[in-house]
Amino acid sequence: MKTKFYLLTAVFGFIITNANAQIEKGTFMLGGQASYNKQEFSGIFPGSENATEQNHNKSTGLINLSAGYAISKNNIVGLTLLYSPEKEGGTIWRTKGIGLFYRGYKPLGNNFYFFGQGDALYTRYKTSLEGPPTLYKNESSSGGLSFTPGISYQVLRNVHLELSIPNIVNINQSKTEVTTSETQTSTYKSFMVHSSLQSNVLENLGVGFKVFF
Repeated sequence: MKTKFYLLTAVFGFIITNANAQIEKGTFMLGGQASYNKQEFSGIFPGSENATEQNHNKSTGLINLSAGYAISKNNIVGLTLLYSPEKEGGTIWRTKGIGLFYRGYKPLGNNFYFFGQGDALYTRYKTSLEGPPTLYKNESSSGGLSFTPGISYQVLRNVHLELSIPNIVNINQSKTEVTTSETQTSTYKSFMVHSSLQSNVLENLGVGFKVFF
């Protein structure tokens, strides 16, 4: 019983004495973030066997891993890896990406920080269809810039929990190749400016953590 008491006292004391540390120059950062968005809507969709109204679901996930280095107090640059599965009806997209990021922290007091992160990311995705084999194939590569704001809370000297709005601004240029038969392939190029604020913000929140050492 005394051992547990001493252990809890030590942990509590560690939190109290270390919770106000700054992110100093030379600090390394490791972390991750995850978000999930699901939409449900009804309608008559192409390919339906009948004209009755059908339910349609779209779900998007995002897993982001990052490693960075503080070039000055509260300013970090680093490398990020991304994986994002998306499913709409019977179609599944799998996106993979790699890029560089810059993140700046602004202390708000009481162990809270505001942060903004800018990313330059290269991604590739492929499409697969549920059901029998098909000649349809969709592959795309893209490069883009994005900005993500958020709030971070310092729970320990070297651990932050955070809540963010991923890709609140996203500028993207892509090239897509669609194969519909053994002899026919079409190529499309696009430029897009997108914001996650176009949908319900509460459905696009990202939850993550960062460890500093």
